[in-house]
Amino acid sequence: MFFNEFEEDLAAEGRSHGVHCAREQLKVLCRSNLQEAKWCDEKCIPTCKEHMPIAIPNFGYILEAVACYLGLGELLMV
Repeated sequence: MFFNEFEEDLAAEGRSHGVHCAREQLKVLCRSNLQEAKWCDEKCIPTCKEHMPIAIPNFGYILEAVACYLGLGELLMV
């Protein structure tokens, strides 16, 4: 899997600590995508109150921010 290789590369640099967070954020994103797919399949229109906790993680910005942080490498040390 992508994260295993990424973790190995970052471990060599001593920076693998954030991979767990990225992995967990990917799980959150997948769960929210799955819930929206279920709603679509069931032809269910959720209320705004039901949809917002699912929609916000579905943007993927948290996962993107964590992945960018991990990929910045030495730029963060400046």
